[in-house]
Amino acid sequence: MTLYRYVNYGPDISLEYWRVISHTPCGYWIRQVFSENDPASMLFNDPANKRYMRSKAARRFAWPTKREAIYSFMRRKARQIEHLTNQLDFAKRALHVAQGIYDKLKDEQTNQTIDGGHDDTK
Repeated sequence: MTLYRYVNYGPDISLEYWRVISHTPCGYWIRQVFSENDPASMLFNDPANKRYMRSKAARRFAWPTKREAIYSFMRRKARQIEHLTNQLDFAKRALHVAQGIYDKLKDEQTNQTIDGGHDDTK
């Protein structure tokens, strides 16, 4: 059985093919292949190309149809955009706070330079 997973490296989207290589009572082991129709195209014996999938899992690594795989890809990208948007918002807020601290320190340094470095508030 062939399973599918869409991935992106930069702006390009690629379809990966994964083959079930063994079954267990709770799931199965899959390995990445070069093409959908060539059973001899297993990608080396690298453990990184081998994954275990639970058969009853709601979230899967690879899917039995291309349609499910592209839908999963779209959901993953939507979550990625949400996370990155949050990170951007946090970075903007931190920059705003840092700018306020910088301006305050700059004003303090200017005041010290004007009065010869003496602090008359003590």
